[in-house]
Amino acid sequence: MAYEQQMIALAKGAMDLHGQLKEVIFLSKNKDSVLVFSDGTALPVQHGSHGYDIRREPYALRVAAGLGGTDPFSLLAFGYSGTGPACYATFLRAAGFKQTDVVDIEPPLKLRADGSKVGGARRQAKRETEVSGKSLEEARQKIQEPGEAGTCIVREEVLCDGSEATKTATVDTVSPEEAEKTAKKQIPFTAEILGREVVDKQITQTEKFDATSKTEASEIALKRIGARQSSFKSLAGISCAVKPRRGIFGWGKRTGKWEAAYTIQRKEITLRYRPLAVLKIHYGPKKLKCNECGNTMTSTTEGVNYVGGRPSAESALLKLRCEKCNITRFERRWEIEGEWIAWEDGSNTVL
Repeated sequence: MAYEQQMIALAKGAMDLHGQLKEVIFLSKNKDSVLVFSDGTALPVQHGSHGYDIRREPYALRVAAGLGGTDPFSLLAFGYSGTGPACYATFLRAAGFKQTDVVDIEPPLKLRADGSKVGGARRQAKRETEVSGKSLEEARQKIQEPGEAGTCIVREEVLCDGSEATKTATVDTVSPEEAEKTAKKQIPFTAEILGREVVDKQITQTEKFDATSKTEASEIALKRIGARQSSFKSLAGISCAVKPRRGIFGWGKRTGKWEAAYTIQRKEITLRYRPLAVLKIHYGPKKLKCNECGNTMTSTTEGVNYVGGRPSAESALLKLRCEKCNITRFERRWEIEGEWIAWEDGSNTVL
């Protein structure tokens, strides 16, 4: 197959540097996967988007040279039948994997060297949803408790309280129905119309152009009224700003300056309406709640110290504080505000 030698060289180079390939974590899409080696290295196939310095993999640069500069890891794809999955299968075969078919992979999934698979589910520490009703009370009746274990409603946010409002629009038309149709596009489509008021308006527009006579000027002015405008726009008059003059030696006639006045019929419509009341419900981990009073605790990273430099994503801590009870405690940050994959074997992968 195409690229077979390059994929074999890529696999051998990676294992010479990092040891045995233990497992592959398929995260999402067709190329978002991570290679996990026995020395603890987790190498993202999409290394650029994950912030991984590919210069740490000198063998990959040599393989790229043989591919005319193409990133060899970009050839590793899954989830469909084609060149990418065939390259991935060759890579895994060279790494000693018993199961190398990645065509039917549905992430999140772990594939281990012995051919076993571990499924997973994406978890989001925080999420939001919106509920609506004719009133805030009706909207609150639609709020549902989260189905996920360890998750609760942290707070609600009022996006719209459902109070009566007005919207005024001015439309070039003689039709009140068309004016209302245009105005309705500027308010929430779910809003209840309580009333409408239409006022006739009329304005005059002018336009200047060249013509040799008033007749020609009138013809030009009428042609400039488009088919759609003809229902509300009409020619009110033509006036001469600069009279035409005879040509050289009195032959022919030069153009003069003419001004056309147009009458524009308008409708000013005011809609009185009541929008739906809308609440945004913020869900989060129950750990955000104070154990004593149940109030939402404030969170900060200030005052969190680590021994030995920067923490890993799994060990990073967040300080929670209940101002009411004057209680402070620490939790793992990714469980409070991050996203992770919970695997069937009880492990977690922080994204």
